[in-house]
Amino acid sequence: MKLKKLLLALTLATSVISYQAFALTPAEEVAQAKAAADAKWWANYNAILAEQAKQYQIVYDKPLVTTPALTPAEISAKEVTDAKAAAAAKAEADRVAILAEQARQIAIVYGPAVVTTPVVETPPAVVVTTPVVTTPAVVTTPVVTTPTIDIATFATAEYTSAGINASSIIDDYLRGINASSAWARGYTGAGSKILIIDSGINANHSEFLNSITDTKDFVNSAIGITDKVGHGTSMASIAAANWNGTGVAGVAPDAMLAIAKVTDNTSFNFAQARNAISWGVTIGADVANI
Repeated sequence: MKLKKLLLALTLATSVISYQAFALTPAEEVAQAKAAADAKWWANYNAILAEQAKQYQIVYDKPLVTTPALTPAEISAKEVTDAKAAAAAKAEADRVAILAEQARQIAIVYGPAVVTTPVVETPPAVVVTTPVVTTPAVVTTPVVTTPTIDIATFATAEYTSAGINASSIIDDYLRGINASSAWARGYTGAGSKILIIDSGINANHSEFLNSITDTKDFVNSAIGITDKVGHGTSMASIAAANWNGTGVAGVAPDAMLAIAKVTDNTSFNFAQARNAISWGVTIGADVANI
């Protein structure tokens, strides 16, 4: 009896060990089930194609020519290729959109471009005479020169001056961005309004004479829009200080200025900044600096 129980225990232990040795993991079971499902799908698909071919042969008395179906691997490869093509198309569309937005912003800041078409003079008619001995006439084409843009008129001390604050260091920003080249083409900011969201402005400074169209104090400052920090005045001068022969010149000297004061120090509240932007929309500002 003891021997029988011992043999039974060994048999059960062996069965458990065998089961554990050959049992599939959950991941292997999923993979096996998926493979079986794929095989069944393709079998059904091929059976449908075979039946269609059979019915076609019966009706039209000729074999049905079908395009070979893609394998799962080919379908996956095609999906990857299509996804890459879609991503490339989107990247190109984004690039074109960015370039268009940059062009729009430049037009807003500097105003509409003045495009001139050079006048090309018509060369005089060439009279060709035929002598007794025929000689091919030599026809010369006149050289048409393209007018050059003269930027020398902008090479003044004002073009390279420092900011209007006495403590400012020299910041050669106009030459750094080649502003004179844009001015010579008519991009001076005329017809545009720049919103400066900052610490206010020294409105009585000559660099802003007849340039400030709108002002609003969002912090209820005791000194109104007057700038006691200097930062807002500096930003306004960089943007649109007058080109008047003295001091400095802004990047868009012919632009108008709207001043939104959101701080009396070196920090500000984002809620006030958002209100200033909304106000800028109502007054027709074309661009804002914050």
